[in-house]
Amino acid sequence: MINFSDPQVWVAIAFLLFFIAFGKMIWIASMKVLDSQILLVKNELNEANKIHMDAKDLVAKYNKQLTKLESNSIQEIEESNREAQKIIEKSNLRLEESILRLEKLTIEKINNAEKEAVNIVKKDITEIAISLASHSLKNGLVKEDHAKLISDSLNEASPHINKL
Repeated sequence: MINFSDPQVWVAIAFLLFFIAFGKMIWIASMKVLDSQILLVKNELNEANKIHMDAKDLVAKYNKQLTKLESNSIQEIEESNREAQKIIEKSNLRLEESILRLEKLTIEKINNAEKEAVNIVKKDITEIAISLASHSLKNGLVKEDHAKLISDSLNEASPHINKL
């Protein structure tokens, strides 16, 4: 049985009476505090979810922009490559035209040099022939000497003519 003379029993009874008298008020106050904490946590979770969704949207937006930029970059690189190829082709064409012009000029210079060399040789042959003719006239050549002179002149001029 319960010993009412024990102070612990009275502390327990006082505690129970206190809890019965003020328990409902404590319970309501505790519930309000807990409900406000629950509401606060729910609000924070909702805010976190909203921030999370905003972050996902931003990531999707930036990924889309990045994809678009990559596509644009690839197109610009391809366009630059095409332009560079056109420039190279134009440069090659101009280079070929320059080479052909230089080749034509060189051939013309060679032909002119050949003509000049032929004219010089002709002039030299003419001078030699005139010199021989005047020498022959001065010395009074005979027919045999005349034939020998022509033969010697032709033999002497042949190597020069063959070079042309």
